[in-house]
Amino acid sequence: MKEFHNTSIVNIRSQIFSGYWSFEGGAIAKILNLDDSTLGDTPYYPYDMVHYREK
Repeated sequence: MKEFHNTSIVNIRSQIFSGYWSFEGGAIAKILNLDDSTLGDTPYYPYDMVHYREK
């Protein structure tokens, strides 16, 4: 696990690193129109990205 974590931090300027977000979870919630209001404060769920057009 340590090796995997370190590969995402090494030389960020030459790589695109978006962080540890659950993009798949956000996509599923958006496509299936699921209520994800309880996930708004979860650090790895892209709540603002899923709801960007609603504001």
